[in-house]
Amino acid sequence: MIEVSNILSAITEGTKLNKCLTFGLFGCYFFTIKVLFTDSIALIEFIFYTLFIMLFNQKLTTTLEKIAFWLQDHVFYNKHNKNAFDKFTLGRFKGQGIQLVTHTIGVLLAVPTLFQEGWLGDFKHLFSPCPVEQTMTHAIRIAYMFELASYCYQAFEHRFRLVKNKDYYIMFAHHLTTIILIAGSYYLQCWRIGLVVLFLHDFSDIFLDVNLMFNQSGMEGPEYYYANEILFVCTALSWFLFRLVYLPNLIYHTVIDGHRMCALNHPGEPWKYPKCEGIPFYWGGVTALSALVVMHAYWFYLMIIVAIHIVRKSNKNKAGETYETQLKEKEE
Repeated sequence: MIEVSNILSAITEGTKLNKCLTFGLFGCYFFTIKVLFTDSIALIEFIFYTLFIMLFNQKLTTTLEKIAFWLQDHVFYNKHNKNAFDKFTLGRFKGQGIQLVTHTIGVLLAVPTLFQEGWLGDFKHLFSPCPVEQTMTHAIRIAYMFELASYCYQAFEHRFRLVKNKDYYIMFAHHLTTIILIAGSYYLQCWRIGLVVLFLHDFSDIFLDVNLMFNQSGMEGPEYYYANEILFVCTALSWFLFRLVYLPNLIYHTVIDGHRMCALNHPGEPWKYPKCEGIPFYWGGVTALSALVVMHAYWFYLMIIVAIHIVRKSNKNKAGETYETQLKEKEE
């Protein structure tokens, strides 16, 4: 558990950027609670999922530790990675396993609605009818509240508990941006596009989570039929297609066609033609989504660096350090 004194010291100590991001985190929490106070059912579900995630993660951590030791005793015992799990690596393996389960649940909650409604394949359904005229379903609210609770919890863990990687600050900014997007789109009824974006992230993250777990456990090379290498290719492809092709295309159609799709419901009534500024969360959402694309491009760059190290057959540890190395935080 995290002591209150640790939280206070985290706010008052560290780099200026870290202080700003920490204040931003609590600002996001305040914004989230303010949004949910307008919907008592959503607030109750958010609190329930937050408590559920906290308790479930504790149980899941124990299970993942048992899985790691079982792998080491029964699968790795006569191979190059027979001593793969030291204290540091085991902690990362468990953390990534929690992420894998969380992202899988997120996908399972979103899939029924997305495929039933056909929102992934036809952009016009995202803005027709206009967000202010769209209706909330219980399935959408469940998916939204689980994702919101999950990201709020992840952001807290990222700031106060997890080891700081090279991408610590950009990951922190990603968490804050995502919380604002989820809470803001929920409040302003942009549920359809919000659910699509959440699905894109969770689905591609599943490949990343499994890939990192294989990498942390040393399951690579011919002994494991190049499973880790194959997963890396799948991760890079899914990341590129979902986050650097589909998501920018979604943003493009939002900017170019969003207001036109809204107007289809009001033919011959030009006074109801919604300008961009009239669509809730239009420019705010577009800006935040564009920021996510920039972050995704940075992480894809890291993947390319790892791939180059692998192709050149350089030290595998050096390749892994591109993403895994700890970041020493200095005082300013």
